[in-house]
Amino acid sequence: MMYIIFSLMVVIICEALLMGWYKYRSEHDLFTGLYNKDWLLGQSHRYTNRLIRWMQRTKQTGAPFGMMFIDLDGFKGYNDTKGHQQGDDLLKTIASILKDVERRYIGVRSVRFGGDEMIVLMRETLYFIDVAQEISQRIDGETEVTASIGAAFFTNRCPVNQQVFMDKVDGAMYRVKQNGKNGISIAGV
Repeated sequence: MMYIIFSLMVVIICEALLMGWYKYRSEHDLFTGLYNKDWLLGQSHRYTNRLIRWMQRTKQTGAPFGMMFIDLDGFKGYNDTKGHQQGDDLLKTIASILKDVERRYIGVRSVRFGGDEMIVLMRETLYFIDVAQEISQRIDGETEVTASIGAAFFTNRCPVNQQVFMDKVDGAMYRVKQNGKNGISIAGV
């Protein structure tokens, strides 16, 4: 009898661990450990679109949030000349910088959006520009590439429209690219 109970307990524990692993895999980029695009846009395990949820929270509470779109300048050339292993190591270094920022500031979430593109969401807007500058300086100082960072604040005056807001942040990033790269542009409200 004890053997059967023990066996059932082992099965239950294994299933719980497996479910936790599947949930983690559905929400995280396994290469960098950052959240993934599915986590942000609502295609992950049982969750709705988090970006929309952050927007709705702002509409309800009036508390704005900030979003940064980070694109690495020169990553393709770096990857092509140094090799894919070095490129992979560089992405892991960038992820490490972003995770360090997450640990030191409340309400920060970092997402690997795709390739060498990252998104940073931050609930506390008071330090938002400082965080963007820190990320830019650390990438410039600790790696062999730089970053073009586009950013915007979502306020209760903005329409709850994910694509419009993401286009605003993306447009700010492209302004940095057009003006010589390695900088930060904050889009207007």
